[in-house]
Amino acid sequence: MAAFLELHLTMTRSALSPQGLMFRCSASCCEDNQASMQQVHQCIERCHAPLAQAQALVTSELERFQTS
Repeated sequence: MAAFLELHLTMTRSALSPQGLMFRCSASCCEDNQASMQQVHQCIERCHAPLAQAQALVTSELERFQTS
């Protein structure tokens, strides 16, 4: 639960939504003219990972809450 709260605080302190941060990060990956297609794809995956982890954590906490 502590990790969830820390992640939540980080996201709420940001001026952008988590989705906004993810899309800006992904866009910056695409702007690298020196990167290969594979490198761009890996960069985008790294941008999406924090949001996917946060969504998985929220889902897990909700499931745990519902079963208790």
